[in-house]
Amino acid sequence: MIEKTLVLIKPDAFKRRLTGEIIARFERVGLKLEKMKLIKPTKEIVERHYPDDEEWLELVGEKTIKTYQKYNLNLIDDLGTDDALEIGKNKKMAYSICCLRSGSCNCHKRQSCCRSGEKVSRKYGSCFC
Repeated sequence: MIEKTLVLIKPDAFKRRLTGEIIARFERVGLKLEKMKLIKPTKEIVERHYPDDEEWLELVGEKTIKTYQKYNLNLIDDLGTDDALEIGKNKKMAYSICCLRSGSCNCHKRQSCCRSGEKVSRKYGSCFC
């Protein structure tokens, strides 16, 4: 039985010129590339990449809450809520808008995404780059 696997290389790896090394690692262990396609994902494609499952979103929010607690940061001031599900939804939205479409950036230090120009709200915890 032949297995097929989809491999996604995120924009930051592409930007850092790691694509060739990533492909070489697969080939070194004897895996065969059948197809390769380079796309710049749209906002809609990226939003479909992560699930809308409330359990998953709540888990993302809980991890964020734990990180804030670990570093003694104020959730309400930065994110506008301490509800794990709401934080998960906001984090997914903000991350998908900026990071997966354009690679890493420093939008958390700005009022708008440094690549897309879309407004980044404090309520949504910046874009979490």
